[in-house]
Amino acid sequence: MRRRLFCLFLTIVLCLGIVQTAFAANGGRDITAQELVAIELKELGLFKGVSDTSFELNRAPTRIEALVMLIRVLGKEQEALEGDFEHPFTDVPSWADAYIGYAFQNNLTNGVSDTLFGNSSASAATYLTFVLRALGYSDKQSEDFFWDNPYSLAEEVGILPNTVDRENFLRADVVTISYAALSAKMKGTADALAEKLISCNVFTDEQYRRAKQNIAIYEAPNFEIHYIDVGQGDAALIICDGKAMLIDGGNSSSSSKIYSYLKNRGIDHLDYIVCTHPHDDHVGGLSGALSYAWVGIAIAPVRTYNSKSFSAFLDKLSVQYKTVTVPMAGDSFKLGSAEFKVLAPLNKAENENNNSIVLKITYGRTSFLFAGDAEYEEEHDILENDTDIKCNVLKVGHHGSKNSSSYSFLYYADPEYAVISVGKGNSYNHPDEEVLSRLRDADVKTFRTDMQGTIICRSDGYSVTFGTERNQDADTLTPEVKEPADSGSSGGNNNDTGSNNTPPSSGNGSGSGGSSGSKSYILNTNSKVFHYPYCSSVSRMSAKNKLAYNGSRSDIIAMGYKPCGNCHP
Repeated sequence: MRRRLFCLFLTIVLCLGIVQTAFAANGGRDITAQELVAIELKELGLFKGVSDTSFELNRAPTRIEALVMLIRVLGKEQEALEGDFEHPFTDVPSWADAYIGYAFQNNLTNGVSDTLFGNSSASAATYLTFVLRALGYSDKQSEDFFWDNPYSLAEEVGILPNTVDRENFLRADVVTISYAALSAKMKGTADALAEKLISCNVFTDEQYRRAKQNIAIYEAPNFEIHYIDVGQGDAALIICDGKAMLIDGGNSSSSSKIYSYLKNRGIDHLDYIVCTHPHDDHVGGLSGALSYAWVGIAIAPVRTYNSKSFSAFLDKLSVQYKTVTVPMAGDSFKLGSAEFKVLAPLNKAENENNNSIVLKITYGRTSFLFAGDAEYEEEHDILENDTDIKCNVLKVGHHGSKNSSSYSFLYYADPEYAVISVGKGNSYNHPDEEVLSRLRDADVKTFRTDMQGTIICRSDGYSVTFGTERNQDADTLTPEVKEPADSGSSGGNNNDTGSNNTPPSSGNGSGSGGSSGSKSYILNTNSKVFHYPYCSSVSRMSAKNKLAYNGSRSDIIAMGYKPCGNCHP
């Protein structure tokens, strides 16, 4: 069945043309279906190009090339090169002696005569014959097939994808036959060629599984993230291979929207529901999801929290006889052919934002980072743990608060795209100009729910595309004149970390590293480090060493102070 799906996939893809990808080695150009297979075979150590940047798949292979490629696919290249295998052919170049000798001694080839191997272009029948012999089948005296007509047996064994051109045989066809052969059973055994190669340590089961997964992605590309516009809050629906996960649900007033969003798409089962942290603007709308859909696993950083919204979430779970799973950093979960890994929290913080579940979803070669409401403190923990946060798409932390998305975090995440889930005209000045400045500096294409509504990201495993509810080409990184907040847009617990729990003003200046505008800072006169007033380090600072300062960043640096590595003032 898998073999038929693979053949069908190649037919469809080749009829439609070429598939977009972000594969770096192709310099950003398009990639064909055969190139995808060639890439996976190369990563398994079973295929080589003519150079570091080209496979030359559109060229006919010679008989020698075809046989050399077969020996590599069989995982026997090293054995051939290290052995002393003789052959009787006088027309074989010295570089190919070891390969042809191995093939001759192991009955994979007889040559075109007793003394000539022949180096004309290989035909489909020639390569299929080589492969069938490698699988244990014989063409001598028509034991299993005739050497000049291997097609029926090749189709029966499953090594002949219907995209192979029998008349115009190319190196691309060698690739597709070779890949199909990995799933073919060895004659007289229950083992496939791939299983034999795994047992011989040519590659690992995990490497092969990953290669098959990447091919499967192209068989049925089906990965979407819906960044749902819930005003000042977070909500993201991930769909992969018919499986679904909801990360946060906006505030309590968003419950009906989340309910309708799932119902309109017929999603009555969520494999996972994730509450990144128990603030209302993240957990509030999850009750609406649980009123429509049944859930498999519910994930949250805590099992108890003193709030009406979180209690309602727990009550809805109890109706389904479910309890909260509190994950550990490093835990991984499957969602169809995608996988997501919990990266944080790593430490318990007083500020709930810094207890946010931060997770990374990987689909093929694309990845998506969800930062919850993590601020500098949690970002610092993640980086200190040497966690891989590199991603194609970043869901910006804390709705674009200036306390999140530090330069160092953005540097290591290195996203191509970012999504800010935020309410129009909210009273918290989200997204802050400092964050927009950092995203501009990092050259990140940014989408915003306040300006563009619900945003849908799709991945084929190699590249991502975006669609928006409105204003696809909006300038999302230029600060807007803030309008008065709508009564329902502010959500709850969106405050930046401050002792009075009130949203700070955006301040003067651009907020970039070289800003000369006047701002408020806290100086540690002992360590000669300066901080933003909301920095967690300030609360631990001795009163005698703490000095409030209103002025420019450049002046403080000129006084001999260094910026805090946590809040990055």
